[in-house]
Amino acid sequence: MKKASLKKPKQPAELRYGTVSREDIETFHRVIMESADDLERVGQAMDDSGIDSMKLDGVRKFPRGQQLLTEFVGKLEVAIARARSEARAARQQRDVDGGGI
Repeated sequence: MKKASLKKPKQPAELRYGTVSREDIETFHRVIMESADDLERVGQAMDDSGIDSMKLDGVRKFPRGQQLLTEFVGKLEVAIARARSEARAARQQRDVDGGGI
C-alpha cells in the first residue's frame, strides 16, 4: 500500500500571479489596520488584567506573517516600478511614432 504524501501539491504559476487593483490595495490596508487595532486591544486587555505574558499556541506565526507581508509589499513596490517604466516606455514610443521627437 502506498503511503499518503503530506506535501502540498505544486501550484501552477497562473494561481500565483494575478492583477491587483487600487481598490485591492485599500482593502489590504484596511485589513492590516483592523488587525493592528485588534493587537492594541489585546495589549490593553493584558494591561487591564495585570498580565505581563501568556502562553500562546502558534506564537511563531507573527514573525512568519510579518516576513510574508514584507515580501508581499516588496513585490508590490517592484510591480509599481515596472508599471511606471512600461507606461513611460509606451509614452516615449508614442512620442517617437507621432513625430514628437
